[in-house]
Amino acid sequence: MSDNQLAPCWEFQPYLTESSVRQLLAEITNVLELLYYHKHSLDSNWSEGVRAYDWVRNHLIQSEGTIPGLEMVSKGLDYVVALNKVPLQFSKDCINNPKKRHRLLRNKVEHEQLSLFGDTEAEQDITWRILAEPFISEEEDGELESTLPRWEVALVGFNAYGAQVSMVSHQSTASVPLMPLDSNTLPDEAEIGKASLRRRNKDQDLDVSNNGTSGD
Repeated sequence: MSDNQLAPCWEFQPYLTESSVRQLLAEITNVLELLYYHKHSLDSNWSEGVRAYDWVRNHLIQSEGTIPGLEMVSKGLDYVVALNKVPLQFSKDCINNPKKRHRLLRNKVEHEQLSLFGDTEAEQDITWRILAEPFISEEEDGELESTLPRWEVALVGFNAYGAQVSMVSHQSTASVPLMPLDSNTLPDEAEIGKASLRRRNKDQDLDVSNNGTSGD
């Protein structure tokens, strides 16, 4: 779990407003929490990581136009998200010490998006990444078998040397993710009458035909 006390992104990049960043991080956290309910016995860390990456991608594609400031600059496997025109990429990785260093490199689409801002000062030239990792809180430690995994998602800024200079973090708070229901899809309430009681006939229970079915 992240414990860095770094300045938030809006102190470096005013386009990354606090309200829009926090909503985006919360949306991604909600998607990741649902992964637990689709875990398969044949899954590996690799397949779970791929699913997390792709679920976030598909959710953001579907949410373009409903999440304030969100734009999908590219929608392929190496997708780039823009929040208020600032390009971001997502990765499931350790927040404090990311292992996928290649994810910190800007791709062609990201460079093209950054060109919209013109020349920037060197100290403001920050690469922004959304990193996500599961965690267990200190209160839940020792109860791993009965606790559902929770997630921390952070928007992290890296300078030209790959050092973290900014971070805004969002942690899931519910141990059991809430899954919204559409009331229009629920069946109407129905009254169920009392079932009539019938004494079972022992002779009938023992009467079995040649094909293995009951004689009733």
